[in-house]
Amino acid sequence: RLDHFVSAMLKKRISLVFLTVLSVVTVVILVVGNPFTVAPNAPAPPSAAEPILTPDDPVSARKTAVPPVNLQERIQALQNPPPLTPEQIEDDKQVEKEQVGAALWQLNASDATQRIEGAEQLGAYPTREAEAALAQVLSSDSEADVRSAAAQSLGYVKNPSDATLTALLGALEDQNDDVGLKALWTLQGFLVRSEERSVRYKKILTGLKASADSRITPQTTREAIQDILEDQMGSAP
Repeated sequence: RLDHFVSAMLKKRISLVFLTVLSVVTVVILVVGNPFTVAPNAPAPPSAAEPILTPDDPVSARKTAVPPVNLQERIQALQNPPPLTPEQIEDDKQVEKEQVGAALWQLNASDATQRIEGAEQLGAYPTREAEAALAQVLSSDSEADVRSAAAQSLGYVKNPSDATLTALLGALEDQNDDVGLKALWTLQGFLVRSEERSVRYKKILTGLKASADSRITPQTTREAIQDILEDQMGSAP
């Protein structure tokens, strides 16, 4: 019985202590507030994946706000670049002059590979001087690959001269198919960009018809000319 009495007294004491602690915690919560909740404006604790950065950390390690890109403004900026300054225009002219000079020097080289490179380079700078040199090479160079490169580069000329058109029309009778076809494609480009009633348009069209009827013109080139002429006749009003 004594044991039972002591055990009962201990249980009552433990229960009394537990009730006392619970009462104190309840009073603290009512008076101070819940200490286990986070204040509304308090910053969230950093996660393990996001280290805390201090002002001493390098700038590259800090997160910076990136302003949103206005796509429409970006497109307009690309379509309407700012005008060049007089200094930039002068620099561009100087570069063009140097490049054309170097390419013209290559056109006179004994090595055909250098002449091809010169003809291709002049396509990037289609000045009047470059145009005249390319037309001359197309009419006289002994290597077909050089003539072909010249015919292709002439296609970058915006307003071809009569001498250029004559050289290209003459190249249609070149016995090398690649030369004749490159000349034809260049003439077709000029034809598309020309007004139908312009002198240039009429000259090209007349020359194409003459080459298509010429026995000197290779068969491959004649067939290609016929296709272009049919397209032109079909698109004519």
